[in-house]
Amino acid sequence: MNKMNKLFTTLLVSASVIALGACEPQLVDQQFQKTEGLYSGYADTTSARLNTVAKQALEDNSPYEAVKQFERVYKIDSGNPRAALNYASALRLTGNPERASVVLAPFVEIARDNEKVMVDASSPDILLEYAAIQMSLGRYSEAEDLLHALASDTRAPELRPQALNLIGVTLDARGRHDEAEPYYEQAMDLWQGEPVSVMNNLALNLAHQGYFDESLNLLRQALVIEPDSEKIAANIDFVRGLQASVNANRYIPTKP
Repeated sequence: MNKMNKLFTTLLVSASVIALGACEPQLVDQQFQKTEGLYSGYADTTSARLNTVAKQALEDNSPYEAVKQFERVYKIDSGNPRAALNYASALRLTGNPERASVVLAPFVEIARDNEKVMVDASSPDILLEYAAIQMSLGRYSEAEDLLHALASDTRAPELRPQALNLIGVTLDARGRHDEAEPYYEQAMDLWQGEPVSVMNNLALNLAHQGYFDESLNLLRQALVIEPDSEKIAANIDFVRGLQASVNANRYIPTKP
């Protein structure tokens, strides 16, 4: 904690009377620009140091400490998209999506013309985070609009698989399982690396549609890739139990 305290000394700026006299306007402007640059440099340096502390807190599994540090960076320059993104992400991860939505909203524009939705954001990763925040708030329809915009954003094709995966989640959350399935399949085809999270989502989607064998096969494949995953192991047990329950209650006609 002592090391962290050293990062936060207060900069005291004394007001002084500057006699401009007969100074040339150009020289005065240059002096102002130099002074502004010094303070701007101080702010940039402070932000960088606070960001480093915040990211270290996340690595140390101290998310609430990270929130405090990202908030300080954000307060230095609330108009900085990166500062807002880091702060909003930390807020969402620590269970405060309402505040996260307020922080990031100025960097996302949503316009609706009849049934057409037009979305613009400062950057694709801001769009992805804002969609995740709306999902945390249970606003699945709004999140889906944002994710469709992200999926077609040519600035970041690498985020398309994540967008497709999350579109599937928004549809599943509203019980539209048959519509969600192809989005998961597209995400798996485009995923870079092992698509374990998508496999897990698709498996649960199939289970909700009653395709228990296909669901269990997919979950077992995922468990081979990540044998220590407690989540996947728990979902295998869940699907097995669901399958047993359905089979036990299934009506089987008998001959007279």
